[in-house]
Amino acid sequence: MDDAIPHSGLPDTDTTVPKPQDGHSMDEALELIGFGKVQIVLSILSGVSMMTVVNEAVGMSIVLPVAQCDLHFSAWEKGIIGGSMLLGIMFSSFCWGFLSDTRGRQLVLKYTLFATSFFGAISSLATGFISLVVLRFLTGVFVAAPASTVYAYLGEFTTPSRRSQTLSFASVMGGVGIVYVSLVDWLILSYNWSFVVCDFFEFKAWRLLFIINTLPAFLNGIAFCFCPESPKFLVSRGRSKEALEILKKVYKANKGTDNADGYEVTSRRRNNGLCCTAAKRNTRNRSGGMQ
Repeated sequence: MDDAIPHSGLPDTDTTVPKPQDGHSMDEALELIGFGKVQIVLSILSGVSMMTVVNEAVGMSIVLPVAQCDLHFSAWEKGIIGGSMLLGIMFSSFCWGFLSDTRGRQLVLKYTLFATSFFGAISSLATGFISLVVLRFLTGVFVAAPASTVYAYLGEFTTPSRRSQTLSFASVMGGVGIVYVSLVDWLILSYNWSFVVCDFFEFKAWRLLFIINTLPAFLNGIAFCFCPESPKFLVSRGRSKEALEILKKVYKANKGTDNADGYEVTSRRRNNGLCCTAAKRNTRNRSGGMQ
């Protein structure tokens, strides 16, 4: 029996990507594009997506005690409102997982982030218990998608040796969300102001919190409009040529080159991989271009 070599899980700068005869696997193709600015940007955007869930949950715990003065909620009503978003997450998670595997990660992330920000902002117009419960439930339905899909999306753009690091970095952004909500909400609630819209509706500071808390989701949705689809998802749907074009763009961005001539993967699939061209690169480049 061959001696087993333990793997620490840390990046291995000496990792090589052997050139198979029948084509590269997706992980090998990712090693060839290397780790660079594209993965860093996607890590930040993915972290903001995870941050949106914290914003909506923690923000509601700050809003409810203040809103009680105007809407006169009882203790059990506050409990139902606080749990309605979590109920929406529970009921919709399976649906978003199915859609992200059949329609695309980037597509689901983009539209659900916009929907989350929409229903989060509309919650500021709630006038009673029923309307607020419905709006928070719908917010939870849509925020469930970026809370889960973003892990697959980021992981499918990252080289295997750096995947755990990027996912850990993105997860830390949840803590940033707690700081963001706490500081911004404290600042807004420090001022006692109101704006009378009509005889039966008055826009107060606590209503603005809904909009402020969901603002990162809206901005992140705009950012994801300019992000590519996951190449691994495209390959799984038989769209290998599109996947290759995305891999080439990532390669050029990471390497800072105007062309992808050094990228030795072609568009033809073979054995669930991407076929490679004749060797064009030296031994160092075959190591995945890790910086």
